[in-house]
Amino acid sequence: MTRAETAYLAGFFDGEGSISLHRYSCLRSGHLNPKYKVVISCVNTDRVPVARLQTNFGGALRLVPRRNPRHKPVWRWDGGASVALRALKAMLPYLTIKAERAKLVLEFQRGVGREYGRGGIPAEEKARRDSLIALVRGLNQRGVAA
Repeated sequence: MTRAETAYLAGFFDGEGSISLHRYSCLRSGHLNPKYKVVISCVNTDRVPVARLQTNFGGALRLVPRRNPRHKPVWRWDGGASVALRALKAMLPYLTIKAERAKLVLEFQRGVGREYGRGGIPAEEKARRDSLIALVRGLNQRGVAA
């Protein structure tokens, strides 16, 4: 992929894309354990730029059915952690609006994937992840910035 293509996709993603971090609980061996999920997505009525994201970074591309017959159908590209890492690392130098979120997700992923054994994720790692989730949620919040 050329720098021009990467810059174009970053600009498109900056305006139309979404970056989020999620925490949910999973019952395992009688204990509630936290699970974490990274999701990036982009939605648009024009298939071409959304398909270019999928072609260059992987992930899934699907046509989302219309809820309102007066609206155009939309194309949605999304990916989990591995797609997010690949895409955000490549696009980061060209992102403006979503640059801080991208940096936070890349920092979040730094401690993910390690095996912590029977004791589970240490409290300090949970706190680190939870603080990064809170920061991304704050950046994603609708309305006027404080």
